[in-house]
Amino acid sequence: MFTFTKPLGKQTDGFTKHETFMECTVSSSMAIVGWYINNKKLEEGDKYEIAKEMSGVCRLTIKDCTLEDSGEYTCRIEKQSDKTSTNVTIIEYPYKFVKVLKSQQVTEKDTITMLCELDDAGGDVKWFKNNEPVKPDKRVQIIKDGRKRKLVIKDCKVTDAGNFTCESNADKTECEIIIQYMNRFNKKLKDTTVVEREKLVLDVELQDQTAPANWFFNGEPIQESERVEIKNLGGGKHQLVFKGATLDDSGDFMCESGKMTSSCKVVVKKGESKPVINFPDTVDGPCSKPIIFDVPYVVDGTRQSQVEAKLIKDGKALPLKEVEIIMAEDKATYKFKKPVRELSGQYQLKISNAQGEAVQNIKINMQDVPSAPQEINVTDVFQTSCVVHWKPSKDDGGMPILHYVVERLDMSVKGGWDSVAQIPPNEPSIFKCEDLTPKKEYKFRIRAVNKLGSSEPILFAKNVLAKDPWDEPSKPTNVEVVDWDKDHADIKWNKPEDDGGAPITGYIIEFKEKFGKDWVKGKVLEGDITAATLDGLKEGTQYEFRIRAINKAGPGTPSDATKPIIAKARFVKPFIIGDDLINIVVKKGQVIKYDIKYGGEPEPVPTWYQVGIELKEDPQERITIDKYERNTVLTVRRTTRLDSGKYKLILKNDSGTCEKTADVVVLDKPTPPQGPLKAEEVRADHVKVKWNRPDDNGGSDITGYVLEKMDMDTGRWIPAGEIGPDKDTFTFDGLTPKKKYKFRVKAVNKEGESEPLETDEAITAKNPYDEPGRPGKPQIIDYDNKSVSLKWAKPESDGGRPITHYTVEIKDKLSVEWTEVLKTKNIPEGIVEDLKEKNIYQFRVRAHNKSGASEPSDPTDSHICKYRNLKPRIDRATIKSIIIKAGRTHKWSVDVTGEPPPALSWVWRDNITLVNTEKIKIENIDYHTDFTILNAVRRDTGKYTLIAENASGKDQETVELTVLGKPSSPMGPLEVKDVTKNSCKLKWKKPEDDGGSPIREYEVEKMDLATGKWVRVGRVPGDRDHPEMEITGLTPGSEYKFRVTAVNDEGDSEPLVTEKAIIAKNPFGK
Repeated sequence: MFTFTKPLGKQTDGFTKHETFMECTVSSSMAIVGWYINNKKLEEGDKYEIAKEMSGVCRLTIKDCTLEDSGEYTCRIEKQSDKTSTNVTIIEYPYKFVKVLKSQQVTEKDTITMLCELDDAGGDVKWFKNNEPVKPDKRVQIIKDGRKRKLVIKDCKVTDAGNFTCESNADKTECEIIIQYMNRFNKKLKDTTVVEREKLVLDVELQDQTAPANWFFNGEPIQESERVEIKNLGGGKHQLVFKGATLDDSGDFMCESGKMTSSCKVVVKKGESKPVINFPDTVDGPCSKPIIFDVPYVVDGTRQSQVEAKLIKDGKALPLKEVEIIMAEDKATYKFKKPVRELSGQYQLKISNAQGEAVQNIKINMQDVPSAPQEINVTDVFQTSCVVHWKPSKDDGGMPILHYVVERLDMSVKGGWDSVAQIPPNEPSIFKCEDLTPKKEYKFRIRAVNKLGSSEPILFAKNVLAKDPWDEPSKPTNVEVVDWDKDHADIKWNKPEDDGGAPITGYIIEFKEKFGKDWVKGKVLEGDITAATLDGLKEGTQYEFRIRAINKAGPGTPSDATKPIIAKARFVKPFIIGDDLINIVVKKGQVIKYDIKYGGEPEPVPTWYQVGIELKEDPQERITIDKYERNTVLTVRRTTRLDSGKYKLILKNDSGTCEKTADVVVLDKPTPPQGPLKAEEVRADHVKVKWNRPDDNGGSDITGYVLEKMDMDTGRWIPAGEIGPDKDTFTFDGLTPKKKYKFRVKAVNKEGESEPLETDEAITAKNPYDEPGRPGKPQIIDYDNKSVSLKWAKPESDGGRPITHYTVEIKDKLSVEWTEVLKTKNIPEGIVEDLKEKNIYQFRVRAHNKSGASEPSDPTDSHICKYRNLKPRIDRATIKSIIIKAGRTHKWSVDVTGEPPPALSWVWRDNITLVNTEKIKIENIDYHTDFTILNAVRRDTGKYTLIAENASGKDQETVELTVLGKPSSPMGPLEVKDVTKNSCKLKWKKPEDDGGSPIREYEVEKMDLATGKWVRVGRVPGDRDHPEMEITGLTPGSEYKFRVTAVNDEGDSEPLVTEKAIIAKNPFGK
């Protein structure tokens, strides 16, 4: 039997990418052992190395470990139960930097190499610039060389500057890269030409964004003023701005930056003057076409602004719709689009630019035909002559009148107006016309004529009859057929009002048949009589009659014609021709029409009735009654149920009456069921309603009823069911509790559905009892980082049924919905658990009874899920020691936890409490502090401690700030020993402060008092504990001083100078 004399250790630790080994010892090298992980046997190979020594030592080596190699490893003695186990834990190897990055200052185009070194070659690192990952490209290389890690930037740019960080899985190192510009003019000055009063801008762009720029004019420095502005726009851009250039600004300009210059010539041209107009005072033009005229103008100098033109009338500029103005370089073209005579008069021309305006008064004469002559009159009328008078035209149209034209119209001829005379304007306005034809009627008118044409005529209003002063009689009046029969007519009349100046000697009766064209002389009567009978008429023929009076001048004007009469018997009882009235059935909207022919003498008067009420036409022409010769047509359009009933036609004349009746039925939908629509039973899920039958079935039997419901939230009616015609109740099922509904019912016949009968008000689907009232606003009586304890007041009302339980609802800050999170018994308190720390929550409560849930309570105030009492803890990841360059600003932005929120304070060195000053800014808010040091200097180097304290405890963290700067001056005195005529030896001490970085070297200089110039003589490495240097090459007999400067990566110290000069000579006069 073999045994383990030394078992495996209980715990074995290893690192990734490294070897991990474990060993145990058996009692004899003859024992056969096997290695297992989690009961799986291991075999030797690339991953595992298994060894056993003669001494009984058994060893297992795991190569290139990974995190997955963690587990329980066991060594067993084969064919025995003896074993020993160890728990192997593999963790990431914590790669540390043994050599850190160094800050550098370079010039653009240089190559930057940032170098650091890990404690193990297997570590991976990440590079960051200003906290952003660095991506390699053609210029940027990331190099891995053994334990060294390099970031190389070739042909560097100013934008490559920044803070660089190299991070491993357990450490990081930082440096700052400062890149200075290679200064040059990226944009030079250019020769420029501007116009007087315009803005002059000269600009340059320097490669070095920090370099100054100075400006010169004709060799003299330029000073800023209200008109001259010198701008540094940033980014290397500079401007010289003249707000309004003058002629004196012409000359040579130069921009100087250091030793570089850029020059240009500026020429300022004379600016524009205000316009000058050259135009006559009058414009003439006809109104028959647009009036167009050009107005020349002159503007001296270089034009800078737009020239505008206006035409002013009565102080107002004419709009574009009246006058169009087209501007050219040397003229303005004005176009009156629609000239009229009334627009003639005085105008103002205005032409302007930015410097002023020119104004000229002009008269515009818009020429047209003359106005019509005035006050025409015709006198002294006889059979062959008359005299025409008039007055001249008021307006000659803008040019002289040539003559007046007298025109005459013979009313009996279709040839139109004839010109009978032309009267010059300088002669009297009178003309005697001597070629009239007796008994003819004439009209007279006058026109005025100028070069553009003739005026509108003035017309003498009355017709002129060529006659002597006596006339034929006027027409008889009130001619009337007083009786007639089939062969004669009795006629009477009144005498003419005017006998024409001579006694009436008789009358003529004339007649005309219906289709005759001419009047026929029927009978001549002698003497002064006013009634007569005309015989010989044809039965059934229609006649008209008229009368003429006769005196010595002849027959006068005929009278007006009588009304037509038909030669026939005068008295017959009314009767209908053809079929009587028939019964009619139509649908709503169709037409009811009766077309009835009838007879009777005198002609009967037809009258229509419906249900005993006389029918009359309406303005909408829905009902029309058309009357033709012995024919009446009744039409009723767009019929409705109200048009149903008995229709009657009555024909009536002096000989009797005729009546006929018929039944008319108009079919339509029923009227709505009679209300009200009552809710007989209301529950949370159904409502039963009742109604009465319609007043009118629409002319056909009711076939059933249609029921609909409307959810007031949706506003839409939806079908709910149909029932037979003998039912008058219906139950609406499937309602949603607490929703408001309206219900309606429609009656149905074969013509369609009636208008609905609706419930008067919306009905809430609810039981006779209510939900409870709202609980009181919940109060948070206790809390921690995972839960809250709530308590609330019971509702004032339980709704008529006992409260069965409460539900608690939750909503976080980013949610709009409330979610049920807790159901309690009827006790008004509860604990909500499983909350997420730092989330913001609100809570509310609903009470429940048999009817349902109440309205929610008012929500709690917003509550942050956190500990109520928690010892402060500073987040170490946000506060680290730092190294910065002098003049830079550093800010620690640190998060702190703890409840209640800890009080935060900063102390420095010997527990000096820091407060806000010009250099230090401290901003504290709950759970966070910002500590900023502005424009750091070397003396700010030291340890800074953040203290967080509350009622639950205290935490503090100390970090170190190192401010890199130039070293202090080497410590003196600067000793000069072993002086000879050609040499001496200098000794000094290290600076008291190396500026935060090692002294790289010392620079040694000498000054011959005869020249007064310092000359460098050499460098001494900065790592010497006792620095010294031997100076050679002195000039015998010369007097010298020496100085030493310490140099580190941040710059040069102030020099240490010898207290007094020495003379280069051998000691003791050798």
